[in-house]
Amino acid sequence: MSLNWNAEKVPDLDRKRQENPGVLDCLIWASLSIGMGEIAEKNVKEWVYRLRRHAFEGKPLILNRDGSVYEITEEVLRPWIGLRTNVRTISNAAFDKIMRKRTNR
Repeated sequence: MSLNWNAEKVPDLDRKRQENPGVLDCLIWASLSIGMGEIAEKNVKEWVYRLRRHAFEGKPLILNRDGSVYEITEEVLRPWIGLRTNVRTISNAAFDKIMRKRTNR
């Protein structure tokens, strides 16, 4: 199955892509790893939690060009509200189970 995405509802998308090249692509692919299909006001905190947990327990999903970890905060994600992918959003329990399996716990 292909990974499809839509960013038409992200305000000022072109400007954001120019100011932060690569972040959109990283968020699209990160949605697969954390099991969340869209960034919305109601789930920004969950995105932050899952991305930080993945970085802490596994591997960071978003890096700076120099290889350092890109710090994920609500302020970083809020501009990308409206991004959608065809990833099925999974529950916290399902995400926890996946993370435990990935980290051999």
